[in-house]
Amino acid sequence: GDKLATSSGDTTVKLWDLCKGDCILTFEGHSRAVWSCTWHSCGNFVASSSLDKTSKIWDVN
Repeated sequence: GDKLATSSGDTTVKLWDLCKGDCILTFEGHSRAVWSCTWHSCGNFVASSSLDKTSKIWDVN
């Protein structure tokens, strides 16, 4: 694909456009560092888990 999702110690999940190298979306909602994220197989959602002991599902559309 042409997008990358990253997790961060700053409590966010970011969606990047790999062709342009730009951050196109920032998801906020965790209260502590986000230690993992993964794409759903349909390509429309990213799931993340955090040191705040929560998991979240983000709609990337």
